[in-house]
Amino acid sequence: MTDYGIKVSQSGEDVKTASDSKLMFSSSILTNPVKEVVSISMASSPYTYSHGLSFAPKAWIFYDEGTYWKRVPFELAVGLYIYDMDYEIDATDITIRADSGLLTATLRLIVFTREVTD
Repeated sequence: MTDYGIKVSQSGEDVKTASDSKLMFSSSILTNPVKEVVSISMASSPYTYSHGLSFAPKAWIFYDEGTYWKRVPFELAVGLYIYDMDYEIDATDITIRADSGLLTATLRLIVFTREVTD
């Protein structure tokens, strides 16, 4: 039987014979639809964002470093200090925590709609 759809293989792999683990994209594999992209001006820690879903969704958070966006969680060395930022997700909220040196932060939050399951 023919396998219809769109596939993109990793460099050096034949897209016609590559296993799913060697694909960069396959329309037959479930993807994570984006619920929303939110810009956040964080002025205190913890910062709580209510995502409005009834489960703990997958989410990505990025910190505006000025010239690029850094993926959260991370540690940032500034002089003799190390600052960190992390987050946790439950069925109602996404809570972002940061050391005091990172409190005036601009963040980008991406919330996905598919529930994370094992």
